[in-house]
Amino acid sequence: MFRVTARGIVKGRRRRPEDSALRRHSLLLLLPIFALVLQACGTRLPNSAFVNAQQGQNGSNISAGDGSGSADQSGVTGGDNGQAGTQGSSTAGSAGSAGSAGGSAGGAAAGGGSGGAGGPNTASDVGVTPTSIKIGNITSIQGQFGPDAFSPSLYGLQAFASSVNAQGGINGRKLIIDTCDDKGTGDGNLACAQQLVDQDKIFAYLANNSQSSGRSANFNFSKGVPDLGFPLNNGYQKYPTMFDFYGNNGAVRDGKQIGYQGKRWQTTGQYRWFKQNRGITKTAVFFFNIAVSQQQGYAYEADLQAEGMSIDYEGGGSHSGENFAAPSFDTDVVNMKQKGVQGIWDAMDVGSNQKLCQAMDRGQMTSGNNVTLKAKVSTIEAWSEKVGTDFSSPCRNFVYSMGTTDPYSNTSDPIVARFRGDFDKYQPGRFLHQWATEGWAMGYEFQKAAQTMGANLTRKGFMDWLNNLNNYTLDGFTRPFDYKPKNVAGTTNDCFSIVQWQDAAKTFATLAPITTCYPDAKWAGVAPSDDGA
Repeated sequence: MFRVTARGIVKGRRRRPEDSALRRHSLLLLLPIFALVLQACGTRLPNSAFVNAQQGQNGSNISAGDGSGSADQSGVTGGDNGQAGTQGSSTAGSAGSAGSAGGSAGGAAAGGGSGGAGGPNTASDVGVTPTSIKIGNITSIQGQFGPDAFSPSLYGLQAFASSVNAQGGINGRKLIIDTCDDKGTGDGNLACAQQLVDQDKIFAYLANNSQSSGRSANFNFSKGVPDLGFPLNNGYQKYPTMFDFYGNNGAVRDGKQIGYQGKRWQTTGQYRWFKQNRGITKTAVFFFNIAVSQQQGYAYEADLQAEGMSIDYEGGGSHSGENFAAPSFDTDVVNMKQKGVQGIWDAMDVGSNQKLCQAMDRGQMTSGNNVTLKAKVSTIEAWSEKVGTDFSSPCRNFVYSMGTTDPYSNTSDPIVARFRGDFDKYQPGRFLHQWATEGWAMGYEFQKAAQTMGANLTRKGFMDWLNNLNNYTLDGFTRPFDYKPKNVAGTTNDCFSIVQWQDAAKTFATLAPITTCYPDAKWAGVAPSDDGA
């Protein structure tokens, strides 16, 4: 373990000479997590959040299928270096104007060489030819955290591209996924963005997944590149070209301020579910003694208290949080048992979650007599089949996760069933993960938008389509969402999903599908951290 303190957080791209490499890289890794958790209304933390990063290397462009071992990735990997009529990057104010030809048409069906209504396909914008659409993706793969930490969403997106291309593409255009591995560093992330935007001339980003994505947010905005992705940085709460896949929680997105009234806002319906359905009133919250992690932990506490649950213990036994360099999980277990804690929420990485689980099993917090624990709500990276092997037992049967999309285990949802079929066919042997489902769904959402434009696919048209959504659910896969500012003064209709790992089922069981809603959920606001976006 490394000792990391909150002193000297690097803001934006500035690095002070007196900062050690250890402190600089470790704290930069923590910043994006705060954005992700609050926006998704759950503990959706990158696995690398509290682990020291190795010295940065510039990312290099790799094939989208590199090392995947997947079958039939034809038409998905690589770039389209021979595209006709390459245009320069458009600015935020004029995105989508270059090379427009033909009239737009709503409701055009996928496939067909004519490109739908409005005439034949043309090279209608940056990254678009009559026969292809080039999509960019930046994912951390070759970093120190291994190929499984962030890659599931890319594999889901690849599976969608392979499937749609096998059916003739989108309005007669094949979907090319041009991906770059940033190796988990800020410098690598910016280098990837510069390559994909300036050299490869991508049309848009889909499903980026990197803890270092804040480094390129302003650059991508300045180039007018649409970005539909996971809210791993505050850019999704700031820039009009960036679209949080989970929807907008009150953010103005004017390119100047993060969120609304100096805060990021989230809803509390998921916490109410645990109170009503698991009888949880006494809780513990785990976070580290690092500023960004503390702010996340405090946000959880505000959410829980807003729903009438008490905070009976904080990791490390202090409001400052758990000692990152030397967590005291065994002592924590003793103290939680004495206080009768029923539910645990955390702002920690997956590795720390696993260690806490081991301590809970050792201390008989999950077995024996007088067990009060009802749920351990873990991070989105734990929302995968690997919980069955990577988490200790019986603790793993207490692991829950919560989100704003329908779980991959709910195959009664036609969208989930389609994902599962595509994933089995085009990514055989990959472990199931909620991020993979959401990566596939971003491809599907893009298809929906592109079909409405037919031959005249433009960046501006894509962003206009997103901005004009109203209580959209992507055919029932997501909770209702849009990108309009919200009135955070009152209550809101909050829909969500809840899953629990069950050894008997050998998977996460769906306890609350995405149709689970509270019409009078509350809003909670927390000041954002500076992550460089």
